[in-house]
Amino acid sequence: MEDSYVLQLLKPKFKDFHLCFCGFAECKPLHSYGPAARPNYILHYVMKGKGIYQVGETKYQLKEGQAFLIEPESLTFYQADKTDPWSYLWVGFGGTEAQRFVRDLGLNSRQLTCECEYGEELKEIVFEMLHHTSSTAENLYYLQGKLYQFFSVLARGIEIQQYSNDTKESIHVQEAIAYIKNYYSQKITVEDIANYLALNRSYFITIFIST
Repeated sequence: MEDSYVLQLLKPKFKDFHLCFCGFAECKPLHSYGPAARPNYILHYVMKGKGIYQVGETKYQLKEGQAFLIEPESLTFYQADKTDPWSYLWVGFGGTEAQRFVRDLGLNSRQLTCECEYGEELKEIVFEMLHHTSSTAENLYYLQGKLYQFFSVLARGIEIQQYSNDTKESIHVQEAIAYIKNYYSQKITVEDIANYLALNRSYFITIFIST
């Protein structure tokens, strides 16, 4: 179980990038969620404690100061540690530009975790969101601003392992492979993969074949 505070928005006002929900939870030992798939992106940030995050066969051991990304329709599982259960905050978001904004942070199917030293700022932003629950125009504009602020703090302090030996083309191929592993059951096409990578279809085919 968990002690949690949650804000859910049912009708987003903005189409390109919008807040779906946010929250904060203090989890009990071994509290878990999943395996499950979500229709939108979710970023979790660990405020304290430890836990695991699993996507497919890949398992991440996470602790205070680290964050993990859940991608739309990706089957995931996460669980609090038995002796040092985590407390985390989360922001769920979507929109036509959401994927691009996530990539601006350096996150993608291959890179689903990161570190950020500004956890208290992120927590303050989320709690300010939680105090604006009514669906008035004023609140929706306010929440939109806070979502951008959340990303601004992450962009300022995010730390991601760099793969210095990887070329730009090889990274695209590895991201494509990760995408195929996550979505192969949905009868995806070459166009779907190229669109996910924001690449021209012909260019994607060329680098995929030549790598």
